[in-house]
Amino acid sequence: VEKAAGAGISRQEEATLCVWSFGCSKTSPRPGIVPMTLKILVVDDEPEFRHILAKVLTEMGNEVSTASSGRQALAKIRENPPDILFLDIKMPQMSGLECLRRLSKLRRKLVVVVMTGYADIESAREAMRLGADEFISKPFDIDDLKRLVNELVGELVSDV
Repeated sequence: VEKAAGAGISRQEEATLCVWSFGCSKTSPRPGIVPMTLKILVVDDEPEFRHILAKVLTEMGNEVSTASSGRQALAKIRENPPDILFLDIKMPQMSGLECLRRLSKLRRKLVVVVMTGYADIESAREAMRLGADEFISKPFDIDDLKRLVNELVGELVSDV
């Protein structure tokens, strides 16, 4: 059985995951859904959290890269812009909010999901004002994360 590139799953498993998830291969099990491969960048200063989130998103069939800081994220975005950015707010050296401010100057169109373990209304408002599309609190349930990703897929597909 052929393995899907980078995901470690068979083509049959990939087709199953393709139903309203990222990373559809050449064939889609649902007529009318355009197969597409989307790139996700996960930015978090906590290595364990970053690794787990990247693993879950990769298992969904996504092409996932990671960054441990806002500076590293901006460099990766300039080099190879993702479709979706998962961005932690509280990071040393450059906060997620500062990263969002600088990102707006790059004029890149991407979906931004801001994450934080320190959920407060003011940070959420500021993140949305700076262009974030979603705001989620850590820790979050894996099933909730998958639902969010599926909703974002629907929005991205409808924008195509």
